[in-house]
Amino acid sequence: MGKQNIAIRGHQDEDGNFMAMLSIFTKEKSILRDHLENAPRISKYTCPVIQNDIILFSAEQILDVIIDICRRSVIYALIADESTDFTNKEQISICIRFVGRKEDGKHRIREEFLNFVHADIRTNAEELTTKFLETIQSVGLSVNDMRIQGYDGASVMSGHVSGVQTRIR
Repeated sequence: MGKQNIAIRGHQDEDGNFMAMLSIFTKEKSILRDHLENAPRISKYTCPVIQNDIILFSAEQILDVIIDICRRSVIYALIADESTDFTNKEQISICIRFVGRKEDGKHRIREEFLNFVHADIRTNAEELTTKFLETIQSVGLSVNDMRIQGYDGASVMSGHVSGVQTRIR
């Protein structure tokens, strides 16, 4: 569902895409079909809380694969861009760009999302630098392998005296 960018849940728990996918899987998996048909409602493990747990677990697995591929490429670029979300909170998307190899041996430039960093509108370069470095280190990348930093033109990000770029460099 994430690959196709479609919603997991609908207006009711029973009519979402997650439940529709489970229904499709039950046609081939008798154990799953039996479980969903006969288990008590509380033991079906299909509630939104469990769905969120599945999403988080899947995200961790996907991120591990991305980081492994990035490490094999040896060097990477850090890209960060800020925007305000619908609740008027400042959030910064952190992405990495690196060269990955396809199965056919050809090289392909990949740009992958790592995480959102929430910041206060008044967050300064020192605080952002700390948040960026913590994010990079928390996913298991070495700052020493970063070769390029890409930010918008805001002075807090790309200022040549004390911006995020200068501090990380």
